[in-house]
Amino acid sequence: MNTDIEILRSRGYIEDDNIYEYEKKSKKELIDLLDDKIPCVRSSAAKALSLSYDMNEIEISKIMLEKLLKEKKLYTRIEMGAALERGGEVTAQQMVFYIGKIGKNQHKKLPDRPSKKISFPLARDFITRSLARMDIRVMPVLINVLDSQDEEKIAEILDAIGYMAFYNIHAAKLEYTEKVLDTISKYKNNEVIYWKGILCLSGFSWQKSVVFLKKVIETENEPLFVQEAKRSLRLLKRPLLDSY
Repeated sequence: MNTDIEILRSRGYIEDDNIYEYEKKSKKELIDLLDDKIPCVRSSAAKALSLSYDMNEIEISKIMLEKLLKEKKLYTRIEMGAALERGGEVTAQQMVFYIGKIGKNQHKKLPDRPSKKISFPLARDFITRSLARMDIRVMPVLINVLDSQDEEKIAEILDAIGYMAFYNIHAAKLEYTEKVLDTISKYKNNEVIYWKGILCLSGFSWQKSVVFLKKVIETENEPLFVQEAKRSLRLLKRPLLDSY
């Protein structure tokens, strides 16, 4: 009978001391090990690669994303996602192309009820989730996705934008608030984008967010939008004046 740890390892689970033997391997050796038949080896190679080499190298980030796209083991996926999170703007720009392509957990329609979380929910899309946890220097990359005209990507990136702004006040600039509001207005007929925009604004403590959310509460007929707007207002930190 397999032990619990053996079951976890069969899914790619590793601990910190599992990568010692990988730290002195060359970049090529580690990249080759991303194709190893043993999930733990792939996990260790991904982690060691991101710690020993620059994830902002386009070669490395592209390879990691392609391996992640095909990876089936949960914990190996997690290690590959964490490796990408150690990158910067160049890595984030590569990651954007993979939004919505990994897993099938993305929202395709409105949920049956509003979020019960007392903080900003983590994105359900795998790549967007990793983007949300990166350094705030990648925020302009996330914001640029709003100009892509790709509605599926826009719906997902709003989760990352809201998450990053909610947990990093320096990422919640007024200019980004205005960009989110413009996007919500532009895609008003896309109910998933509209809903996620309402959620996203809980990370932007500006008076313009307050005004918009109050208008939603006063004018919308869809109960979910009204309830989410009320929740976003509750979560807003003390709103700043837009002229601040």
